[in-house]
Amino acid sequence: MKIKLLFVLILFNSSSLLSNPNQSIEDSLQSAFLSAKIDSVQKNRLDDLANFYYSDSPKGPQECFDQLKKVIEQKKDAKLEYMLLLYRVVLLHTQDSIIETRKYLNQFLEQCLKYDDKKQYANGLIMLSNSSRYAGNYNEALKLMLLALDYARDTLKDKKMIGEVYLTLAVFHYEQQDTLKAIEFNKMALKEMTDLNHLSNMASVCNNLAMQYSDLAKYDSAEFYFRESIRLFHLQFEEPNLRNPLMNLAEVFRLTHQYDSAILYTRNAIHNAIKIKDTEIIGFAYWQIAKIFKDIGKSDSALKYFELANEEIERNVPENARIYFYPELAGFFASIGNHKEAYFYLKKAISIKETVFNAENNKVLKEMDIKYQTSQKEKELLKQEEQIKRQRILTYSMIAIAAFFLLLVFFIYRSYRLKRKANELITYEKKRSDDLLLNILPSEVAEELKEKGSAEAKHFDQVTVMFTDFKNFTQISEKLSPSELVAEIHTCFKAFDTIITKHNIEKIKTIGDAYMCAGGLPIANKTHAIDVVYAALEIQQFIQEHLEQRKKENKEPFEIRIGIHTGPVVAGIVGVKKFAYDIWGDTVNIASRMESSGEAGKVNISGSTYELVKNKFNCIFRGKIPAKNKGEIDMYFANNKV
Repeated sequence: MKIKLLFVLILFNSSSLLSNPNQSIEDSLQSAFLSAKIDSVQKNRLDDLANFYYSDSPKGPQECFDQLKKVIEQKKDAKLEYMLLLYRVVLLHTQDSIIETRKYLNQFLEQCLKYDDKKQYANGLIMLSNSSRYAGNYNEALKLMLLALDYARDTLKDKKMIGEVYLTLAVFHYEQQDTLKAIEFNKMALKEMTDLNHLSNMASVCNNLAMQYSDLAKYDSAEFYFRESIRLFHLQFEEPNLRNPLMNLAEVFRLTHQYDSAILYTRNAIHNAIKIKDTEIIGFAYWQIAKIFKDIGKSDSALKYFELANEEIERNVPENARIYFYPELAGFFASIGNHKEAYFYLKKAISIKETVFNAENNKVLKEMDIKYQTSQKEKELLKQEEQIKRQRILTYSMIAIAAFFLLLVFFIYRSYRLKRKANELITYEKKRSDDLLLNILPSEVAEELKEKGSAEAKHFDQVTVMFTDFKNFTQISEKLSPSELVAEIHTCFKAFDTIITKHNIEKIKTIGDAYMCAGGLPIANKTHAIDVVYAALEIQQFIQEHLEQRKKENKEPFEIRIGIHTGPVVAGIVGVKKFAYDIWGDTVNIASRMESSGEAGKVNISGSTYELVKNKFNCIFRGKIPAKNKGEIDMYFANNKV
């Protein structure tokens, strides 16, 4: 469950006016708020208007907030204006930083205490808890949510809020992989929703319970709650919400080998998706049926539905959501002997997985930094606690000297172990964080990023860029198994990494079977061209030896082309969610042309590189090639040292 959904679930009471949002409804909601006189009615109408802007307005978040602020200010009521702090968090939390979000929430809580608004104070605690959870501080988040529960249960006696807090606590524990505790809180939430006869919320909680029982392989309980969820959604005529319990129940039947029931409920999900025009779920439903036919050994039927699933998923499902589909599709094609298709979809899976992995790397970096900062604060608290304990021991020593020495030895020893353990943990986590950062970025760029929080792009007047590419890679790869192909590429690229590191060259990236690196950055030097040519010759030597070895083993040989060019580039980090160190400029394009215009087993360098290395290497002129906006460029084959 997304954090923003938790915010709105607890904050607003939806109005029946919101079933068909448009400009006239916005005007009606504004009029209803402005004409309300009683405080409680004003706040309810304000909630209706804010919920409209959050859920149904076609306007952007900032425009919605500005319009809401304008309407509230017309009332000239300080008791209403402080609500803007809360609405800002709800409407603009995707734009604000976590620090800003927490600042506005703390200001809102202060105003709630000032105006004795207990219900909104509880809402503020819930949202502050969610903010802590999002920042990775689960201990603080849990304390705040339990405090909100006390308010809802003991002060407000608000069963709806109690149920929603139980539901949020279930989410907390589920995210911490404590499924049994999540089930316990979901059942408590279900009881509160049942007492209120909130059928829609009951249906959602039943679906959550079923999913958690399914995780524990308690399929009888999972089936019961999925059926209950479907029944309750039917009673509410909530067709869009049926898709998840229908698909999940079908999966339970597949896992318990009730294949006829699995197909029946999957087809029900398809009919429901067609009815509500939910194109995304149709592809996953076809995938579900394909898995069922695969399980029972009907390969022809499985192939038919895998192809239907692939067509729908590629048309309607975002690329990052296909990460689990393509490997299974590749595995299926491999199982029926169609290795060409298996390899094709395995490559697609690897491509998507690499993208997702890079995103996860950035997420891990952020979480590690947050945890490190938190650990520093906890360390200070530990020191304060130790000081208090020591003072208490000194006080007790006035009563019993003997006991004092025993306790002193005990606490000093325990303090030493705690500090040593804490220091070891901090050192270990910091090393992990630094190693991960250095594996992604050059050390100089990583240090700048840690010190300033950002790294500026830099122009380099002269660097030498090298491209490598395997000859006839596509044809050769079709003759190899996926695992053999990946192992071969890994062997070569690992050797390339070792060689360029020895020559002080920066690896930029790999693109499929192509390898790109550059000398003379991120720290400029005058030997970059010589360094890169040395490395290129070593790479060709390695490939030649490796080729001979593969021929002896009767394996497909790999040959490589290498192209090198020297010129200016711009280098830096791109993206805010995924760090990647890269270079840009005509120099990169010309280096790529040098590679594609070269020959296998040769190092093809441009005229600009030749001028820098001609006194170090024997070079053979081999003609010119045209380059866009550059005229014709000389090419040379670089050989052994002079």
